[in-house]
Amino acid sequence: MLKTFLTVLEEMSVSRAAARLGVTQSAVSHALDKLRVIFDDPLFVRVGRGIESTARARSLQSSVESLLDDLKSLTDHRDFDPFVEPMEFTIAANDFPIHFVFPTLLKQLSEEGIDLRIRFIPSGVPCVSILRASRYRLLITPTPPDDAELRKISLIRSKMVIFYDAAVRKPPRTKKQFAV
Repeated sequence: MLKTFLTVLEEMSVSRAAARLGVTQSAVSHALDKLRVIFDDPLFVRVGRGIESTARARSLQSSVESLLDDLKSLTDHRDFDPFVEPMEFTIAANDFPIHFVFPTLLKQLSEEGIDLRIRFIPSGVPCVSILRASRYRLLITPTPPDDAELRKISLIRSKMVIFYDAAVRKPPRTKKQFAV
């Protein structure tokens, strides 16, 4: 039931969760009904033609993931080996990392024998609600959403440099001059 809960939370769709889990929509709905009673919360509410997770469902996500990881570790006695385990990730990113960072990284990983599949979602200007929908776990963007709950790590630091043609104009000294 907890795996079903996480899958619905990731997919934000009962039918897509059912397809991913290889069960019927009815089975997913029954599992959610039981969890609604256990957690005393609707967990997901209908919005238009889709569903949206409740605040309680979002707050349960990390605890449920941790619990399932702990349970899996009870029976899984082997170390993770990236050369043996196929890996799949969904990453939200803008064009720069998709076209300039990841091709080289993926080529190097493939040459080392690591089976990695990445699905990219264009990040645009991301908002917290999209991140909370859990369609992806990693967001690479120059403009991260402002939210205290998000863990943010700077991958690169750079300073802004303005290029200008001295034959055409003097260097801009203000933002307004730069914008012209």
